[in-house]
Amino acid sequence: MKIIPAITSLFVLGVGITALADPSGPDKRNILPNGGFETWTPLPDPPAGKARPHLEEEKMPNGFTPSIEGAEPDGEIGITISPDSTIKHEGNYSVRIESTHGEQVGAVSLREVEVEPHTRYRVKVWMRGEGISSFAGGGVVLWTHFGPEEGYWSSPTSVRQNYKPTTSSGTFDWAPYEFTLETGADTRRLRVILQLRRATGTVWFDQLEIIPEGEADNAPGF
Repeated sequence: MKIIPAITSLFVLGVGITALADPSGPDKRNILPNGGFETWTPLPDPPAGKARPHLEEEKMPNGFTPSIEGAEPDGEIGITISPDSTIKHEGNYSVRIESTHGEQVGAVSLREVEVEPHTRYRVKVWMRGEGISSFAGGGVVLWTHFGPEEGYWSSPTSVRQNYKPTTSSGTFDWAPYEFTLETGADTRRLRVILQLRRATGTVWFDQLEIIPEGEADNAPGF
């Protein structure tokens, strides 16, 4: 495990994150209103001079925004984000990120969700991959960002773990991944970012959940 200075927590899905064998349905305690990616809304054109992934039907899941790294507005865009009504784990849709450019990063970002201080949360997402080949340490990535107020994010480090698909070809069936995190005294907001980072291939995400699980170990009195 390699520690990288940053202001976020990073998990490259796979090694070190618990894969569950029980394919249970959505947890009703989920604080995300659209974690199943069931509702989608058309987006306006991006601001002038800003690159954006290709969006099928120009839509994104409600409460989420698209982003791309490593691309110029008038250059090659190798990332496509789209709803998928055929390949999904549960419900009517999953969100699909497809990349044909190994040096770009495509992301689906939760805008923000309110969280309580000194609380333990379980983050869980289902994912499926096809033909994923990563470059320069890339792969399927999940970031979490903490923040007490708009525009300020306080997590002090970024934790990186090696990503390994379940087969050597980079193709794997639906599997759940989860981890827990604890908020601090000043934490009021959380963002989650799902990425296909510096890799080619396709990844699907479904049933993103953030579940409160009680008081954190860092709470006063522990």
